Amino acid sequence: MAKIAQTRFPDPPEQYDPRAFSELVRQLEQIVLQLNSSYQEDNKNEILRRLNFLQGDGAGQGGIDLSDLSVSTGSASGGGTLSYNNTTGAFSFAPAVTANRINQVIHASTVTQVTSTTGSQVDTGLTADITPTATSSKIIITLAQIFGKNANNTQIDAYLYRDSTTIVSEWLNDDIRTGDGTTLFPGHSGFVWYDHPNTTSSVTYKTTFRNAAATGSVFAQGNNARSSILLMEVLQ
Repeated sequence: MAKIAQTRFPDPPEQYDPRAFSELVRQLEQIVLQLNSSYQEDNKNEILRRLNFLQGDGAGQGGIDLSDLSVSTGSASGGGTLSYNNTTGAFSFAPAVTANRINQVIHASTVTQVTSTTGSQVDTGLTADITPTATSSKIIITLAQIFGKNANNTQIDAYLYRDSTTIVSEWLNDDIRTGDGTTLFPGHSGFVWYDHPNTTSSVTYKTTFRNAAATGSVFAQGNNARSSILLMEVLQ
């Protein structure tokens, strides 16, 4: 039943006894008041019944804990799980983990020239961080890096690191030998690696290089050419 809107009853016509008409209006107003009071109480009781059904009566009786409620959904994109948190009252959706699916892509680049004249490894400045979703995830590392030199027979070795661990030793090995002794000779090096970091913590991939012959100078990003790194997480 809908709540009755409060209205003012009209005054009686002249041919009617005003006292009898006033009594009739008073009784009608009482009926409206009683009906509206009953409506408000019914509405309050309905709200309480719903709360008791979902959360209990506050004395440990009844109620449904929706914190573990989950609904599996399927779709062409792989589906997932819709969950409800009874504490916050919020729904969340977690996509289903699909094997061999690219989950995230990280890209970084640098144009800062780095110079080395010694046989020790030096950071090239090319680095990127990624946080795997699962310990089973694999990471595809794609490198496109510019190296150069300015002396005959000067050689470059390049390395790939995961944090402080060398995962590829000398992916360039005594390379970029050509050129004369006065020209900065650039060379483009592309490289792809498939790594398993076995962690859900942030991982840093970077490259280093060294002047293998320790003569002349070798460069990364010579003349401020751009080098790039691309990281892709593959779910298993």
